[in-house]
Amino acid sequence: MEARESELLAVQSPQRPVVQAILGVMEELAKIGLSKAGVNKSQGWKFRSIDDLYGVLTPALIKHQLAIIPQVTSREETRYAGGKSGETVTWHVVLKVDYLLMVPGGDHLVVSVYGEALDQSDKATNKAMSFAYKYMAFQAFGIPVEGMEDGDRDHVVVDARVAKASLRSQKLAEFSTLADDLGVDIQALLERRGMSSTADMSDEQVNTVVEHLRAKKKEKANSMGEGK
Repeated sequence: MEARESELLAVQSPQRPVVQAILGVMEELAKIGLSKAGVNKSQGWKFRSIDDLYGVLTPALIKHQLAIIPQVTSREETRYAGGKSGETVTWHVVLKVDYLLMVPGGDHLVVSVYGEALDQSDKATNKAMSFAYKYMAFQAFGIPVEGMEDGDRDHVVVDARVAKASLRSQKLAEFSTLADDLGVDIQALLERRGMSSTADMSDEQVNTVVEHLRAKKKEKANSMGEGK
């Protein structure tokens, strides 16, 4: 047996105190269950809320002396402008969170999960943390889940204009990268077309230029390969 396999088996050993504590919490929650008491106020569907989860999970954690300590290891944030004049801002946050499940004496396991959320105010990070904790708990302790995810009882719907703006931003970023790779002077290219900035370009023009630069980059790569 390889060393890595031995390490994994040691981590998963049911005799470890932290595994015993997790099994104890699972047994408690299997008896109690977790109903869908929350109701999404904008769309009407039911969900298991983070508060309901704390209500059933925390007593079991205390009883079996299992601590859960979070650490955010990465955070990505994207800003989308929507509405007629771009006055509506939607924040998209993706977190990776490592949860340390530990018992007295120091025996522990780490559970890594991602949390993702949208919000049009200042709660995207809080929502993403809630998502991460909920699904860490659902999966680590085997709590059955049905229905939709919640985000503090709100569900942000990104309209077509926001999605289109996001796609344009991605295309412009690719345009800039390709131009740098190929040594293309973006400002000179724009001026030849009677434009002062990329904001003057239509979506169709952006797509056309990106496709052209992709082809140029491929052609350059092929020619370099033939020269070897």
